[in-house]
Amino acid sequence: MGSILAYSGIATKIRAMQSRFLTKEDFHTLISCESVPKAVAFLKTRDGYRELFAQCDESSLHRGDIEQLLSLSKYYDFSKLYRFANVKQRRFLDLYFIHYEIIVLKTCIRSLFAGKPITTNYAAFERFFEAHSDIDIVALSSCSTLNEFLENLTGTRYGPLLSRIASRPGVTLFDYEMQLDLSYFRLIWKSGIKCLDKAEQQILMNSLGTKMDLMNLLWICRAKEFYHMKPETIYALLIPIRYKLKDSQLAALVESADLTEFYSQVRRTFYSRFLPEDARRDTKDLEAMYHQTLGRIHARGAQKNPYSVAVINAYFYYKEMELHKIITAIESIRYGLKPKDIQSIVLGQS
Repeated sequence: MGSILAYSGIATKIRAMQSRFLTKEDFHTLISCESVPKAVAFLKTRDGYRELFAQCDESSLHRGDIEQLLSLSKYYDFSKLYRFANVKQRRFLDLYFIHYEIIVLKTCIRSLFAGKPITTNYAAFERFFEAHSDIDIVALSSCSTLNEFLENLTGTRYGPLLSRIASRPGVTLFDYEMQLDLSYFRLIWKSGIKCLDKAEQQILMNSLGTKMDLMNLLWICRAKEFYHMKPETIYALLIPIRYKLKDSQLAALVESADLTEFYSQVRRTFYSRFLPEDARRDTKDLEAMYHQTLGRIHARGAQKNPYSVAVINAYFYYKEMELHKIITAIESIRYGLKPKDIQSIVLGQS
């Protein structure tokens, strides 16, 4: 287990950074803002975002500008923690950074598949990627075709994978995104665990393993509810790693005739304990269980193991959840939703 000596510096830093998260009252105030500029003006008053938006004129910021700045705050936080980390902790952080690489690659590929230019200005992120990644983020963002994009990834960990995908007939955007996600999970599950001691391995396995199981449940449910996919197609979409789900249980879920039978099969798995008795037979309840279960696991892990990798892992989870809620709130304000409806969407994600 990570010792107090090894984790005291970074754990103290994380506690200080967590104190700058938005409170529930802050979210209520944000949600009640009448316009996007007023929402940004409110964020300027909060410690966690004051410096980020300090030089910005909220009246001229577009949706993409706001999302980019919020993403930048994520990289700022990563860099702050990296400076406090020891050698072993930095190995874990270097592997975690792959998650950010995947997000960038998927965003770029979506634009190219749609025949649109890549609009995000990644120059602001360049120094973070230069320090932790071997991809040239600025060169990638200037690509106008998928072939050019793939050429710029030659010599990186993603080059061979994406080239293999590109060589397949009828390849789709979903194929690229799914394979990038799968490559991340495989790498973290194998290499990420090896850089930790046995006790910390169990902590990471619990949070990551649960996430992969729950993602498989969600993908199966969505495939049945929205796309009416056949079992053989669903099997091809699943993460090929099991944690608490048994192969026989997963097969029963995939082969279920409808959502009623699917939920009945979920009740026979380890995750039945997290599913409310009054759960409806659709994806929304499963999504709520996904967020609530992961939130509990990260909170419990950090509470029981305050001087371990659990506190780092939990911090990044909380940060991403906060940014997702802020972006959702601002987007809802932009579309003119009523505060009570935004509150249901945003605060219902906890």
